[in-house]
Amino acid sequence: MKNYKKYFQSLMVVTLLLTLFSSCTDDDTPSLNVVNPNAQFTFTISDENPYLVNFTSLITDRDSWSWDFGDGETSTVAHPTHTYAEVGEYIVTLTAIGELGSIPAEVQQGIIIKLYDPTATFSYLASTGDPLEIKFSTTAAYAKSYAWDFGDGNVSTEKSPTHIYDTEGNYTATLIVTGLDGTTPVEITQEVTVGVVLAKLEGTLIGHEGSWNDDPATYITAAVDGDLSTFVDGADAEGFVGYDFGEGVSLKLVKYAPREGDFFITRMVGGEIRGSNDPTILTDPSAATFNILYTITEAPAFELNQAVISIPETYRFIYYYSADGFCNISELEFYGEIGEPADFVAINVENSDFSLPATGKQSNWDNVPGWSSDSTATDSGVEEDGEGTNEWYAYRMSSDPSAYNLTDYVISDGKQFKINLDAWNGWNSSQIIVTLYYDTGDGIRNTLATQTFDLVIDPDNRVVSNFELIAPATTASVGANLGIMIDNVSTDGGDGWTSFDNVQLFAK
Repeated sequence: MKNYKKYFQSLMVVTLLLTLFSSCTDDDTPSLNVVNPNAQFTFTISDENPYLVNFTSLITDRDSWSWDFGDGETSTVAHPTHTYAEVGEYIVTLTAIGELGSIPAEVQQGIIIKLYDPTATFSYLASTGDPLEIKFSTTAAYAKSYAWDFGDGNVSTEKSPTHIYDTEGNYTATLIVTGLDGTTPVEITQEVTVGVVLAKLEGTLIGHEGSWNDDPATYITAAVDGDLSTFVDGADAEGFVGYDFGEGVSLKLVKYAPREGDFFITRMVGGEIRGSNDPTILTDPSAATFNILYTITEAPAFELNQAVISIPETYRFIYYYSADGFCNISELEFYGEIGEPADFVAINVENSDFSLPATGKQSNWDNVPGWSSDSTATDSGVEEDGEGTNEWYAYRMSSDPSAYNLTDYVISDGKQFKINLDAWNGWNSSQIIVTLYYDTGDGIRNTLATQTFDLVIDPDNRVVSNFELIAPATTASVGANLGIMIDNVSTDGGDGWTSFDNVQLFAK
């Protein structure tokens, strides 16, 4: 019996140990995959109220967070806005608390609250109907109040008022902008001309082709029919609509309305009003150069919205462009002034009349000042004019390398170029090839525009023709030097000579 008790007691001990061992499962083992949170934040100080700060949390892997703004105030909002009571320097602390077992993260940044003097500018715009009505538009920062003196004895405290004068004439308008206590007010004065009505600008309609499901009711014509119930709906997400005015116009005001519906009005956000002087838009819109005159930054109301355009430049093409909104616009109107067409201004082309060196026949372009070729010419260059119409002229043999002349003119955006020259069949030549090119400094002649012209073939008489090539600057050509290149084609594929003279180059 005694042995049985000892055996039973030993068995109980072993059983208890086994039970304790088997109860320790993986669930009781602390996790080795705990992720600690990461805390970062940014902030911006309002340009309307220098005491107001917007904070943005960049926390990851957190369950909760807390803010300490350094002035005794706190918050548990993810992206809080806080208004300080006084100027000074504050230490802002953001704490991120993660899952159980993780280590909280804390980040601090210093922020300086100080007063800024107000800044302001204003512009004005004539009415589209009443010559005595002027619309003032103010852009200001750290402004608390506005005080206008329109120069005719009337005043206003609105930020951007509309004022109707009694008579036409010139007035001195003054705006005083006051900021917070302790700052210095700013005063702006500007001469205002009263008596002008903005003209509605119309030209030849331009834009993308077709529409969604090829519905004629949603072609680009819907944008200019005066009916808000109709709208443009492009066949593709990208689209544009506007006018070719035929000459430069100065845009002062644009009116636009979206397609009706909460979903569709958001499609205008990011849309742009563009100006261009590049005729490429008529054949290859995506390659045309342009300037952005205005960007729609928020969903417009379903009505004619207005935007003032304050730019001095004139543009031949003005249009609304939508990158991904199917050009959903119901109405588009432009107002401004017809500008005087810009005149072409001559660009200096060295030895453009081939009067240098003018000492005899030069049968190699390397011997002709201002002109060159990639290799030695066989029988091309400058020759004396035996018919007396001009003392010297150039000639080019069809199998010789191109003749070119690189000018000192540096191409800028928005420019247009024109080349004129006289040419005729010297012997057995049917065509002349005129090229405008640009050189970025690496010696490579990149084509800006090129055109082949037919020469008049008359075996008994010299028939001189004047040829003209016009081309706009391209984005790639801006900053490069402008050049001219001449080639020719023989009548029968053999050797042929083309004569040319009076090479003139212009820009506007």
